[in-house]
Amino acid sequence: MEQLTPHQSHAPETRPSDSQALLETLLAAEGEVVVAALGEDAWRVAVPESVPLGRHRALPVPDGRASLLEIVDGADRAAALAAWEQMQRDGVGVALVHPLGDPHTDATLTMLDAHREHGVNLAVLSFDRRPAATLPAALALWMPISTRPRQATMHKSLTAVITEIDANLTAMLGWTPEQMIGKRSSEFVHPEDQERALTAWARLATTFASQRLRLRHRCADGSWLWVEIENVHNGAERSEDVDVLAHVSDISDEMAAHEALRRREQLFSRLAESLPTGVLQLQADGAVAYANARLGEILRTDTPANVSGLLSAVAGADRRAVRAAVQRATQDGADSELEVGIRGPAGHSHRRCVLTVVAVADQDGQPGALVCVNDVTKSARLREELRVQAMHDPLTGCLNRSAVLEELERLLSAPANGLAVIYIDLDGFKAINDRLGHAAGDEVLIRFARRLQTLSRRHDLVARLGGDEFLIVCRDRKLSSAAPLIAERVHRALEDPLTLPGGSITLHASIGIARPGPATTVEALIGCADSAMYRAKQSRARPGASCTESLAPPPTPTVSGLPATATAGNPELPPTCR
Repeated sequence: MEQLTPHQSHAPETRPSDSQALLETLLAAEGEVVVAALGEDAWRVAVPESVPLGRHRALPVPDGRASLLEIVDGADRAAALAAWEQMQRDGVGVALVHPLGDPHTDATLTMLDAHREHGVNLAVLSFDRRPAATLPAALALWMPISTRPRQATMHKSLTAVITEIDANLTAMLGWTPEQMIGKRSSEFVHPEDQERALTAWARLATTFASQRLRLRHRCADGSWLWVEIENVHNGAERSEDVDVLAHVSDISDEMAAHEALRRREQLFSRLAESLPTGVLQLQADGAVAYANARLGEILRTDTPANVSGLLSAVAGADRRAVRAAVQRATQDGADSELEVGIRGPAGHSHRRCVLTVVAVADQDGQPGALVCVNDVTKSARLREELRVQAMHDPLTGCLNRSAVLEELERLLSAPANGLAVIYIDLDGFKAINDRLGHAAGDEVLIRFARRLQTLSRRHDLVARLGGDEFLIVCRDRKLSSAAPLIAERVHRALEDPLTLPGGSITLHASIGIARPGPATTVEALIGCADSAMYRAKQSRARPGASCTESLAPPPTPTVSGLPATATAGNPELPPTCR
């Protein structure tokens, strides 16, 4: 289906009241008048309430998108399109049309740029049934006729005195020959452009070479018109014979487009500089096309010149991921979001930032990337604190039960890693609470946990399962001796009394050791260690004891310094505890 071409309004800014006056004249007609409103994209929209319809009616907007052409007879659609294009140029366009399905009814279609008064374009259908050749007198008087020429010439002497102008220059600028001839051309040049004009004229006078420059020229009505002037020297050496022919071209439309682009870029720059986000635009070759000031504040460094400069601010472990995200954006047009570490300069801590990498293209269609950098250090720190709180026992600082069970689940899924668990239960802890109080009992747990953390190795895990029960997870391939040795260290460490405000006490613990077998579950492994610990507690051989159970064939059951340990479920090795 045909539709009107979207446009930007070019109505003369000096005549806003005339547009409203013409609309009021059309609505004052005796015949029937129907008014439709058109948006910037040329599709029909609701007629604003500000339009003074009076007794006339607004054309309703149907469901879905619709243009004005859908109510005009097919033979008149070209005329309606011409009226739309005329409105783009002059602010008003007119066509004689017939309603769809009624070729015998004449209507005058008047299209008005009414953005200044009503925010839309208006299409007014007047059914006055007058002869088709007749148009409203007000319309004929209002319609501007754009006859201003785009090219003109004038002649100047060596001293830039105007000696002749053509009729086109008068039509372009409004000056008569009498008003310009005999005056220096610099008198008509905008003050801000005069220095450039004088510099170009000096080069022309000394080199005889043509000079081309753009400047603002004063018009007779006091306005300024952007023109391009090419001054051509005739080559005469005697000053009185010099004749400079100036070709004057109207470039106001081009300069208006440049000004609109400059304003958009200025608006973008103001917006980008006001954002709390660092913004970096990368070209396809990795060069930086734009970076706002906030980016330097976040990175705490000078604005990077290319993607390598950005990567140098990223923590080493995350650089590969950032480089890959930029490549995906520039090569595949894929967007990415990732959280990375940012290296802090000397004296500053590292920070966490979220990088959003968006694929973009420049005005020539060349691929690039827009990188938005948000500092999330505070939220990342809070997140880490919450994670630590969720994983650790608040009293002792050891891993809590849920955290150690989750880690055991992960370790059991990797059977290549050696694994054993040491289940530790303090003997007689209830009596300590009853005799010295719960505060002393808490202090005992805290100090006992510190001893366990000191005795365990760097890669071992120490957890509090609850109450006075603790678990050490040994991660080692050489588990034939590691777990029993750690259990022995625990026993020896407990020989040193604890000094508390209520007196000194000597702690004792019962210890059970368990090793997983194939397809062992976490629950089975913990249960096995708990069973071994319980048998040690029941042995009563001496305060504090340890036993070993296994869900897999055990290694040779002798350990230096320790008696043999038993394996649950193996009838050939009866359980023995010490």
